[in-house]
Amino acid sequence: MKSLITSVIVSIIVICFGVVPTVQAGKVRILTTEEAPTNYTRAGEFSGTTTDIVNEIKKKIGEDAPIEVMPWARAYNFIALKTPNVVIFTGGKTQERVGLGFNFIGPVITRKHTLYKTSDNPITINSLDDIKSAKIKVGVMRGDWRAGFFKDNGIEIDESNSHVMNVNKLLGNRFPLIALSDLEIVPVMNEIAQPLDKVKQAFVFKEASSYILLSKGTDKEIIEQWENAFKEIQTTDFFDKASVKWSNILMMDMGYQADKGFYIK
Repeated sequence: MKSLITSVIVSIIVICFGVVPTVQAGKVRILTTEEAPTNYTRAGEFSGTTTDIVNEIKKKIGEDAPIEVMPWARAYNFIALKTPNVVIFTGGKTQERVGLGFNFIGPVITRKHTLYKTSDNPITINSLDDIKSAKIKVGVMRGDWRAGFFKDNGIEIDESNSHVMNVNKLLGNRFPLIALSDLEIVPVMNEIAQPLDKVKQAFVFKEASSYILLSKGTDKEIIEQWENAFKEIQTTDFFDKASVKWSNILMMDMGYQADKGFYIK
């Protein structure tokens, strides 16, 4: 019946407009943002720990869709939330996203999510309640799950389009705290050519894993392709080699476990 209806629609368009529409059923769109070290521009090339995984999956399944880079809020809120057949990375597996119908591949990385302050800031943080009671503002990336996390805990936030912008604001004393992870802080500081000792850890508020997300309504065949390719990659030496590669690039001792993804040993 669906086939008959589709044929009738195509015939009407051809008769009325003299053109045959292009059908792109099952076409995948792959979205990400600048967020080191999982997905970011390095030495003029878009790279990252998750980017390497996505490219390896693409190679396994013969997918030629390009990786589109844009602010996370735009990619997530205006495209992935409203469009099927969208692959978006790298994101946390929150209850909200599960409820919104996303499928998750991974974990691909596990990070200690941390509040950082400038090294000369004497502030002491032992809990989220300390931040809330002192009415301290926290810098976050717009659309990032951490933005929602602090909002839900009644903490005031300042949102920017990238972690780089947030760190620059922190160093410029726009606010006293910024939310990043142990894996993000080093490459971000390197990107802005600032020594790591300009910031220091104030409080680790959560350890969490992140994933490759596939949007609600994505074709079952696409989901199976991506999931099976990821499982196949795990049986090869891909992650062993990738751990060595990213340990050298990030100057951290990186490891990989199936239940954690990449992590700092």
